[in-house]
Amino acid sequence: MSGDILEFRIKRIKDVAFYVNENLYINDPGKQMQIELNPVLAHNVDDNTVAIIVRAFYHYDGTEPVPANTMLDIQVQNIFEIGGLRNYLNENNILVLPQQTIIALMSLSLSHTRALAAKNAAGTALQDFIMPVFNPEEAARFFFPYMFSDHGSVK
Repeated sequence: MSGDILEFRIKRIKDVAFYVNENLYINDPGKQMQIELNPVLAHNVDDNTVAIIVRAFYHYDGTEPVPANTMLDIQVQNIFEIGGLRNYLNENNILVLPQQTIIALMSLSLSHTRALAAKNAAGTALQDFIMPVFNPEEAARFFFPYMFSDHGSVK
């Protein structure tokens, strides 16, 4: 099952929050920007939807990733519809999707976040700081490791 990809459709893409603080920007090519990612997965088996809300925020390397140091912060809601979602709940009612499916959902969610962050930052001092391309498999394995182990297997 790990190699299977379920059929799904994108139901919604929405930037639910965006914040930019240009006052923190320092025009110095030597200053390295850090990007923190925090995806959250939720599901509703009654309407066969999976939501991945990705929060990405930028701060300078060496600063604490706290609101006072945040230059850009975006949260993007990605909702996907997957038929028969109930079949992918394990004995603890945790959603465990086939590996190729969670990788595909992460890939799309990260791409949507990158695009909306770039669109929203246009015209600001941060417009040239485009979120890098991440390996979606590495991201999925890092944030949702239980979908890549036998401990998360479905019933």
